[in-house]
Amino acid sequence: MRRLLFISIAMAMTGCSLLRSSSTIEEAKDPEIVYRQAMDLYQKGEYKKALVYFKKLLYGMGINDYTDEAQYYLASTYYRLKEYDLAILELEFFIKNFRFSELYPDALLLLAKSYEGKYSNIHLDISPLEKGMKYARRAKELLRGTDREKEADAVIKSIREKFARKHLLAAWVYDRLKKYRAELLYLELYLKEYPDMDNVDSVRARVEELRGIVNNAENSGNRR
Repeated sequence: MRRLLFISIAMAMTGCSLLRSSSTIEEAKDPEIVYRQAMDLYQKGEYKKALVYFKKLLYGMGINDYTDEAQYYLASTYYRLKEYDLAILELEFFIKNFRFSELYPDALLLLAKSYEGKYSNIHLDISPLEKGMKYARRAKELLRGTDREKEADAVIKSIREKFARKHLLAAWVYDRLKKYRAELLYLELYLKEYPDMDNVDSVRARVEELRGIVNNAENSGNRR
């Protein structure tokens, strides 16, 4: 059931400055018509064209029965275009202002996916993925017992795997530098936080090897 929003939200929406753009689409006074046009383009994969209609609905037609849907699908369109920064911006606005929308759990899940998409390169800083994990877990709670709970589980698993690989990458770097204490620290933390990963046996074997190396170094007076 669609819900009308408070007028104060309309004022808040004016603050989303990055997304206010004029568009030249055929004038329509009925929000339902514009929404259906937008969704038709969205479902056909014509995302850039769909953006124009979603923006028209949001920024040119006032508060209406399709405001929350337009806000969600505007963000979803950015996500599908891999414009993750804009998707995150719109979705964080959504979850702050549309808490009573039926699309709220979907927005949480899509926000987690957007963080996952933006921070996919483990060779760079992926610490913001902690927020993505938070959103994915909140989505899982709200989607529990539905088909989409598994989708939330998949996002959580993917984010955990990225953090696990980041630990292994750091350990590998210290191994190349022959900083065995630091390597051992990362691998022990890996075993503590990610005991369910497929490669824990090989990591455990390396930890035992490193403990021997570190103990021998201490006995010989080498603190490396």
